[in-house]
Amino acid sequence: MALAQTGKHPSPEQHKHEIEAQRKMGSPCKCLETGEEYGSIIEASEATGIPYDHLRGVLKGDRMSTHGTHWVYAGKNRKDAPQCRNGIENHQAKPVYCVELQKMYGTMKEAAEDVSMDIRRIRKVCKGRQESSGGYHWRYATEQERKELKENDSTSEGEKKPS
Repeated sequence: MALAQTGKHPSPEQHKHEIEAQRKMGSPCKCLETGEEYGSIIEASEATGIPYDHLRGVLKGDRMSTHGTHWVYAGKNRKDAPQCRNGIENHQAKPVYCVELQKMYGTMKEAAEDVSMDIRRIRKVCKGRQESSGGYHWRYATEQERKELKENDSTSEGEKKPS
C-alpha cells in the first residue's frame, strides 16, 4: 500500500479535511519550558511557529527537543516516567532486557551506553526487525519486570545517604 501511494499527494481539499480532523480530535500537548497547553499539535505549531513534523517528532520520542523547547502530551501521568537527557521526562522510554547479560535497563539509552552500542540497533532487535545485534539479544521488559525495576529504584533511593 505504501508503494502505491509513493509520490502521490492529497488534493488541497483532502489536506484541509485532514488538518481539520486533526484539530478536532488532536492530542493536547504542553511545552515544558513555558507551561502552555495546546488542544492539538497543529494548534501548538501555529501558535509557536514550530513545524508540525518537529513537534510530532518530539512527542513521539523521535527527537529530544525542537527549537530549544521540550514537549509532552498534556494529561499524561508523568510521575513514573523515566528521566532522559537534561532531566526532561521521556514518556516513550521503555525498560529493556539483555538476555546474555541477564540485565534490565530502565531505558534503551542506558543499555546502549552500557554496552557501547547505537540505540537504534537495540530498538531494531526489540521491535523484531533483527534477531540480535552486537552479539546481544534484546527484548522489552515484561510488566512484572517493570514493576520489579520500579520497586528496586524506589528502595535504592531510600537507601541513599545524604552527601
